[in-house]
Amino acid sequence: MPSSGLSFWLKGGAFSGDFTPSGAPAFEQSGQGVSLGAELSFPELLGDDRLHLGVLASYGSSTGSQTNGVSFDIEGWSLGAYAAYLSENDTPTPYDGLHLEAAAFVSLLDLSLSAESPAQSASYDATSWSATLAGGYGIEVAPGLILEPKGRLTYSRLQQDDFTDSLGVAVSLDDGESLEGVLALRLQKHWNLHGLGEAAPYVEASVTRQFLGANSIRADGVGFESNSEGTRYAVALGLDSAVGPDVSIYGSVELTWGDAVDQSVQAFAGLRLAF
Repeated sequence: MPSSGLSFWLKGGAFSGDFTPSGAPAFEQSGQGVSLGAELSFPELLGDDRLHLGVLASYGSSTGSQTNGVSFDIEGWSLGAYAAYLSENDTPTPYDGLHLEAAAFVSLLDLSLSAESPAQSASYDATSWSATLAGGYGIEVAPGLILEPKGRLTYSRLQQDDFTDSLGVAVSLDDGESLEGVLALRLQKHWNLHGLGEAAPYVEASVTRQFLGANSIRADGVGFESNSEGTRYAVALGLDSAVGPDVSIYGSVELTWGDAVDQSVQAFAGLRLAF
């Protein structure tokens, strides 16, 4: 993050995976999205520590198909706000010390479903709210080498409209809830490129536990339930870099597997400009 002033950032990403929720058809899904944000930094508000406040807007879309022949498309916009605290430290690397983050988001989604046998289709809207608390502490275990334990807790709620499909089947969707906890360990090496900028590649391993993943659907009065609770594992390779004092480039590739996820790969890249 920049040390002071105003910055703008742009991030794009994509994912693809195979998913196996309990009590529901397995499906494959892929998608992409882009986020644009603005951030203010306050380096002197908390003594030598730093406070960052930001807002963002995102657009994303995804498509998928279930093993029962149903295909789906999802498209939506999100708005969010976040705050981050970074403690001052006595080392030259910018990735050690305590950092805390909090964020909140709202998303407006358009969903459509289709099937070929029998031929039917439907579309409906949904709204998602989510809140995240995260933190970590980087420890310089060798010059320029940072070991950082991290944690994150995210709660989200999805409210979905009822709808009637093209065959006249009335479908009622209960609100969905998710409570996800993540524990991670990152090992990152920082290099000062002596006037050209900085480079800090990293490897990260994480464990995610989904505590609330049950959902229910009623079609013409008949109830169905699915469940995505369980434990997932992930490994990621990434890079944080700076080109001079005002331009940052970053990215990551992550592989996930575990309960309700056969495998999923996601990648993102971003650019930050400070003023």
